[in-house]
Amino acid sequence: MKNSVISGVELRNTDSQAENIRQAGLEVAYHNPGGILNLADPSFMSALEDPQTLEAIRASECPVVTFHCAYSATRITKKDRVQQMQVTGEPITNREELLRIMVRSLCYAKEKINDGLAEEKSLLIAIENLPWHREDAPIERMDHSPPNVGKQFVTESDYIKDLLDELDETNILFLHDVSHGVITEDARGDGYVDELLWIGRGRTADLHINRPRGKPGRNGKDAYTDSHMPLTDGDAVSESILKYAARVIDMNPDIYFTTLEVYTDTDNDPKPVNHARIMVEQAGLYKKKLNL
Repeated sequence: MKNSVISGVELRNTDSQAENIRQAGLEVAYHNPGGILNLADPSFMSALEDPQTLEAIRASECPVVTFHCAYSATRITKKDRVQQMQVTGEPITNREELLRIMVRSLCYAKEKINDGLAEEKSLLIAIENLPWHREDAPIERMDHSPPNVGKQFVTESDYIKDLLDELDETNILFLHDVSHGVITEDARGDGYVDELLWIGRGRTADLHINRPRGKPGRNGKDAYTDSHMPLTDGDAVSESILKYAARVIDMNPDIYFTTLEVYTDTDNDPKPVNHARIMVEQAGLYKKKLNL
């Protein structure tokens, strides 16, 4: 967000959506461009060979391209949006091996994306912390929904720190998802959020914010899930997440942008204007609460 309420849209698809967004006067950023989700998948590098994906990324007005810090298996699949994810490749059970694979993938991504670009137009890469849910949390329609499939090591704060430290000289940065931090701390215990804040201090490029479904400290159907719900003024969980986001920004005054990663219940609504209205309201709430 710049001086306007919303300055752009974060996309995964690298198709014609981007031009439609630009025609509306907005900028485009890419998160897991082309649906590239798994740094440990042997096909990760070849996916970045796709000319359409590369062209779209390089045309982005945003200086940062972001990827999930995922997964601890060579292949993770989900047949549709309502089925559980499954490991369909080889699990990677050696932490150091996984670290080496992810370092190699991210270094390749940065080199490939910036190949041929002038230095002043070069793009940064950032990795996002994923959530670790309570084991009995309900299944959600998300790429990284419970159960915690393929997330051995990768949601641990020490692993994220070691990965960023290994990449320090390449200037690969951190995408701090505050909802993921809240979900993980609720599942694993106090201290996780503070650890992430210190790990990302001075090297956080982007911030994702939304409200998880559920309530803190609950199991079963009331447990937190990464549902990307809108924030609500006065709601205790929303207020705590906004305070968390404020801490991220205080510790990273040069952060590039914030993404309101919010889903609105508009799947069956033929009027996109309703989604746009909710997003503008969310941006207004965020800017008000953080005095931006």
